[in-house]
Amino acid sequence: DPEFVEYFLDVPEMHDGFSGLAVYMIHEAMNKTSFWRPYLCSLPEWVPLPLFWSAEKRMEKFAHQVPEHQRDHFDKMSRRLRRYIDGKYYTVMPSLHKRFPQKFKEKDYSGARWAWAGSILLSRTWAQLYKDPMVMETTGKETMKIQTLVPAADLPNHRNDGSPGKFQTMKNGDKSLRLDASKHHYEGDQVFISYGEKCDAEYLASYGFIPEGNSGIKCHTNSSVGAAKALSRQLNKKRGKLFGSENRQRAQGVADRFRKALKSSEVMKGRKANN
Repeated sequence: DPEFVEYFLDVPEMHDGFSGLAVYMIHEAMNKTSFWRPYLCSLPEWVPLPLFWSAEKRMEKFAHQVPEHQRDHFDKMSRRLRRYIDGKYYTVMPSLHKRFPQKFKEKDYSGARWAWAGSILLSRTWAQLYKDPMVMETTGKETMKIQTLVPAADLPNHRNDGSPGKFQTMKNGDKSLRLDASKHHYEGDQVFISYGEKCDAEYLASYGFIPEGNSGIKCHTNSSVGAAKALSRQLNKKRGKLFGSENRQRAQGVADRFRKALKSSEVMKGRKANN
């Protein structure tokens, strides 16, 4: 998309492998001529992840599903994932709004739509190392991890019994994926993959469900939690400087409006986000 490339190149906050894809999803979902729109509009209108509830409602609604010794881990992980989503929003959107005010309006790139995109990325994507000349040019890195959202590849559910298939990246240069089955499948069989070894608290916080027979797995530090911590530290240093030191007051005002929109979004009220 030549038009979107201009936005991407001009706004460094989009180069982190998450924010750029989230913005692109909203951008293409609103574009009636987009090749991607039918797929994007087929996705859930919202994913009821625990991070979108208040702390009190979250513990009331979800905490009883995890063992008592994991509840603190579940709560902390949900809070950190929420800070991660919020932080990405009020880091990238004020910059886009400042650089392209007519293209990225607050009413179009609302908190509810960002929450929709973020919930899809958290629940249906995986991180993949990517090597591309543009990556090198924009980030100075030879490779970087980006969130990967692939139609059809986002459909398989999780199974932990040793029989799931596995996606392989093809080495033929066309960036295609292949799903290798670990057993014979008959017509009509459901195809499963593994989402990885996670404890009940981590599955519930990340995906909104707990796999059957999963309770024996111990908790560990999730990479998203680590990323959320790092982002929180960065944001504490950068608040009021999003548009540069010469315009701190305006930057803080726009960032605060975006934050307020996210906190009062329809998703936070448990309703469907309009994408």
